[in-house]
Amino acid sequence: MWIVIKYKKKNYNILKENIIEKIGTDSIFYKPKLKFQKYSKNKIVNCELDILGDYAFCFNNKLVNDNFIKTLNFAKGLKYILEGSKSSQIEISKFIDKCKSLENKEGLISKTIFETKIGEFYRFQNGPFTNKIFKIIELQKKRMKISFDNFYTNISRDNLLYCPA
Repeated sequence: MWIVIKYKKKNYNILKENIIEKIGTDSIFYKPKLKFQKYSKNKIVNCELDILGDYAFCFNNKLVNDNFIKTLNFAKGLKYILEGSKSSQIEISKFIDKCKSLENKEGLISKTIFETKIGEFYRFQNGPFTNKIFKIIELQKKRMKISFDNFYTNISRDNLLYCPA
């Protein structure tokens, strides 16, 4: 069963070790990361960002039992365990599968995880137009036609990161 944990950022590795110690080595941890480029001081800088901030997923078959979850409540580096994970297993699995399908060889997500819709407004997350808001006019397989600041253009969808505005 998957659970959602909130952890102290500096103690994530200690938390993983502590959980493995308590419930076994067959535990699986998943923390989706986003890879993007941004401009800083006229240079392109590669960055990584935890999509969920200080939340992560942990899977272990023993977590079906509430007593095992209670034993984790005092693990070093853990802030708390989100309740309701038991009833949300399908949604958690779908989210993790979607994130894993967008990962590259390094295990980093390099594409947008949002559904793209024509006529909606989005904000660039990388490139020379970072933080500019644009509207999608037309979608093609590898390109899209957008407009921003009374300017229309076609751009490639491959290395572009954007989120809903």
